[in-house]
Amino acid sequence: MADKLNKREVEYIRPAVLFGWQIYIHTYTPTATWDDDPMMPVKVGKMCDSLIRRGYLETINIGRTTYIRATNKAKQLSCPTCSGRGKIFDDNDIEIGNCSRCNNGMLQQQVKGDA
Repeated sequence: MADKLNKREVEYIRPAVLFGWQIYIHTYTPTATWDDDPMMPVKVGKMCDSLIRRGYLETINIGRTTYIRATNKAKQLSCPTCSGRGKIFDDNDIEIGNCSRCNNGMLQQQVKGDA
């Protein structure tokens, strides 16, 4: 049985999957951030722990900093139809509509036969 993510979980890992961002947790700052940018705080709690346990995120500890990043399992949730953009474009790069297969570039579960 495929592990299906709910919409909140998909939204939580979207930056890590689509943009390759990591969550930085420093021992000397109280707030975790996306890509070590203080303007993009992120809450690390039960949902993040659940995604780590299920194999969508992984932690890397280096000295006083912990990194949380997407695994290959999570990266497979990027929509192959629209290349993670959530929109369909014609040959002239003009937007012709939303992708019917995904929600803003992310699938909720891996589909058999996808790379």
